[in-house]
Amino acid sequence: MQLLKDLGMIYPTKNSKRKYRYGIYKCPDCGKETKANTTSVKAGKIKRCASCGGKTAANKMTREQRIKHGDTGTRLHIIWCNMIDRCRRKKNHAFKYYGGKGIKVCSKWKKYETFKEWSLKNGYKDSLTIDRIDSNKDYEENNCRWATRKTQSNNTNRALMQRFTIKEMQDIQTYYINNPISITDYSKKLNISIASLRKILYAKYDGLSEQNLFIKYKYTQRGKKNGK
Repeated sequence: MQLLKDLGMIYPTKNSKRKYRYGIYKCPDCGKETKANTTSVKAGKIKRCASCGGKTAANKMTREQRIKHGDTGTRLHIIWCNMIDRCRRKKNHAFKYYGGKGIKVCSKWKKYETFKEWSLKNGYKDSLTIDRIDSNKDYEENNCRWATRKTQSNNTNRALMQRFTIKEMQDIQTYYINNPISITDYSKKLNISIASLRKILYAKYDGLSEQNLFIKYKYTQRGKKNGK
């Protein structure tokens, strides 16, 4: 965060017995001014204001959310938490496919109540999942919808068909068949997700349905080569 004003050594609260250095900082997400502990900012423990998920107010926000919306633990709230987490927390197993690629959650949806309001007005059901229409764009009102898993899968298929030709997919299949490389390493080599790579390798969508016999035969051959 950008330091706007050094407040010097002050007491954090009226009951505090020890002074700490504080400053006024500019939040990189929303641009608002926020007061924060200078040591925590320099250590990387605080990277944004409380309303955007600042660590100093994380526990406090959780308590407030329970009081305000009462949705903690519900399916919609869990979906919202997971969406925020995979776009922000580097230790999330899916971060490299979201936050790691620059995918963000729009400023409006950083507040759960706003996300809930949009969801209920746009067809949310317990049987649906949040889907980005353009997988290269952020989580925002104009780029998201509530869709079935089949629709979401088809959206991924369209993205693959736009990125690779049938011939290129066959080459990807052939390389995997003839080389001792794991799916994890191969997905990194191609810079696509493991799920997308599996779709190409197993041809499990309409765009490559005519290749199924080719895949079945080749996988049998790879199995024999590997002694399986």
